[in-house]
Amino acid sequence: MTIDSISCQKQHLLSCRINPFDSVQSYIHLQQLNPTEQQIFRSIQHLQLKAFMKGLPWGDQARREVCNELLNNSRLSLKLSGHHNESFYTFMSDCLNKIEPLYQISDKGGYFKSFKKLDSHMTSCPHSILATDQGDFYEIIHNLTPDVIQNMNDQDVHIDDKKISLGAGIYGHISLGRHIDTGELVALKKFDELDIAEEEAEQYQNIENALGCKEGLVQCKGTALIQQDGIEKGYLVLPLFNLGDGSKNLNASSQTTSAKSYITAVHHLHDLGIAHRDIRLKNFLHSTMLGIALTDFGISQPFHEIIMKFGTPGYLPPEKFKPHFTGIRQDCFALGRVLLELKHQKEDIKALQGHHLEIQGQHIKLEFDAQGECLGVPYIAGFNPREASTYDEVIAGFMAANPLVRLDTSSALNTPYFKSQA
Repeated sequence: MTIDSISCQKQHLLSCRINPFDSVQSYIHLQQLNPTEQQIFRSIQHLQLKAFMKGLPWGDQARREVCNELLNNSRLSLKLSGHHNESFYTFMSDCLNKIEPLYQISDKGGYFKSFKKLDSHMTSCPHSILATDQGDFYEIIHNLTPDVIQNMNDQDVHIDDKKISLGAGIYGHISLGRHIDTGELVALKKFDELDIAEEEAEQYQNIENALGCKEGLVQCKGTALIQQDGIEKGYLVLPLFNLGDGSKNLNASSQTTSAKSYITAVHHLHDLGIAHRDIRLKNFLHSTMLGIALTDFGISQPFHEIIMKFGTPGYLPPEKFKPHFTGIRQDCFALGRVLLELKHQKEDIKALQGHHLEIQGQHIKLEFDAQGECLGVPYIAGFNPREASTYDEVIAGFMAANPLVRLDTSSALNTPYFKSQA
């Protein structure tokens, strides 16, 4: 073949443009190809991933690099000639038209969709990949491959193999991820609305700027905010807490330690003038390496900016529709309920048989309204929450029905009970 004919073949390949964001995909069945042809398919997929990781949008430059690398692979060319009636160049052109890269790149991150084939054994890229604003790459784990399982064992992470999902916040779904270079497992929070992802990312950034690396509040490791060709995705990369959330750590032996860590985390947030507004067991995360930290700042707001009243049903204070409602009082009441759940080692405290608390020898049975919201601890003569000397008395202070006498986090940490635990 002459140099001119090779040049013409290259120009032909470069002119076969495709739309990488077209939802209708035409795939060649790899089972119908011989091993050499399958190798070419994998090579194309690998080179497309390489272009993505170099930050090249799928256009003339990226396409040219893929073509040149394939055309310069004489070993593949020779092997193919013995198995296929078509020329090497014609076959590659067909491949490039049928294997769509499906990736997006922006100045705030990128997203590379995994290639999914009917024959899973021929899948060359089992996981989708994120590029973050920090220049890191993370796989979005779709299935527990042997190497992922090894990473989980190494990092003492235990996940139900039938449910890769790690849970969901008010606005985002959380899945398992892995850093491509280090193998570090992380939690990836996905948003379908870009503005909500940007707002939560900003909240994490504001908290980090104010507190630095102070313990007790989850720190965001990076973001990927993508908006291209009508597609919107937002991802936050968060550390993975291997022991799960508070609902999985209702352990009586660590009750006081967990309670103090929970209160301290909320106290740090309140010191910044920010109300969390979604305090509940599932938003406290536990780890053997990272300790305990508060997460999910999706509806957090500065005290002075709170207009609408949000929160998780069951954790709202009795004054939710009254003038005395504030973000800090809402957090403290919800925190009291969390500590109550720790005490009884169950989330459904409404169905609890017997009394909920014992205050100065009195058994207190809490009442609930028709919506299942707790009405709080009524006034108890002679009881001063700031002088609480028992765990139950701290809870009663946080869950005071009267918001004006409710315990705040600073006062709680300075009660005789917690001072005696130092």
